[in-house]
Amino acid sequence: MRKSQIIKSPPIQAQTLKSPTARTAASPPALTAHLPSTRTAFSPPPLTAKRAQTARTIVVMRHGERLDDLFGKWFDYCKNKHGHYRQRDLNQPPDLSPLNRPLPEYENDTALTVLGHVLAQKIGRAMLVSGRSPDMVYCSPALRCIQTASVAATMTGKPFKLRIDPGLFENFDLYERKTPQFVTIEELKNSGFNIDDDYTPFCKLEDLFAFPETSEMYNDRVQSTLQYIANKSAPGRGTVLVAAHASTVDLAFGKFHPRFLKAPRLTTPENLVNISLPIPYSSNVTFMRNSDDEQWQYIREALPPITYRNFSNRLNHDFIERNQTAQQQQQQQQ
Repeated sequence: MRKSQIIKSPPIQAQTLKSPTARTAASPPALTAHLPSTRTAFSPPPLTAKRAQTARTIVVMRHGERLDDLFGKWFDYCKNKHGHYRQRDLNQPPDLSPLNRPLPEYENDTALTVLGHVLAQKIGRAMLVSGRSPDMVYCSPALRCIQTASVAATMTGKPFKLRIDPGLFENFDLYERKTPQFVTIEELKNSGFNIDDDYTPFCKLEDLFAFPETSEMYNDRVQSTLQYIANKSAPGRGTVLVAAHASTVDLAFGKFHPRFLKAPRLTTPENLVNISLPIPYSSNVTFMRNSDDEQWQYIREALPPITYRNFSNRLNHDFIERNQTAQQQQQQQQ
């Protein structure tokens, strides 16, 4: 489910989030969760107090180009005789510092390529120029998403803290053989990432892989997390950046577009197959509203696309704007 596409900039501090139990990392105490004890449907997040402004603009983007898309099991052959990382292509990061992470842990939690960093920089620059510099920054616990969010937000020149929410992570069926070992919060902080310790995510890291997840549960988890983020207070102009996965972009459209106000559009298993083709690296959707009570409005191509030779991060609008509601999908399955 990946497509090779991209442009990249010099690697920015590689850093990672860690997964609990079977996975790896112990999740930090700060990451408490709103996830229900039984893994069925998520209850809607609590509404934010009227006196606290919530999000007015939300930009949901896919991460930049990933190393394993172009270089396969790079973590096996990109090393010297001592077993330490060694760059073998100029689109690979010169080094992985300041992260002090065993190479095998990158197998299911890969990093960005150099051009992946460049793409993230371009998105950050576009947000700055268009007057949409993020006031709040959220991301999936996947390293490539953390790097993308950090690079893009840094380009705007505005101070920020990363809010990592495991609820934004992609569908589990991509990790049937082995669950990812995310970089821990402490490892990220020690590597220079500015992490918001006070943020309480919608989903606790240790609950992420605790139960099998159906397609409906996956849709509910991600869309509920997006709603939770939209309901959080957002200072300044209320601009929120969310850096996650291709399916996150699709689910955001199905959640916030006014066409699906009564019933969110689901992303089916069929939609997930090769979803990286219609939603390339660093592609994004933008929604805006003027008040908490106003419905979101879709701003098509609010950020200009990035095009270089045979690559473009432009969305396939026929795919992303398809008119398929949850009820219609249920009828098709019957």
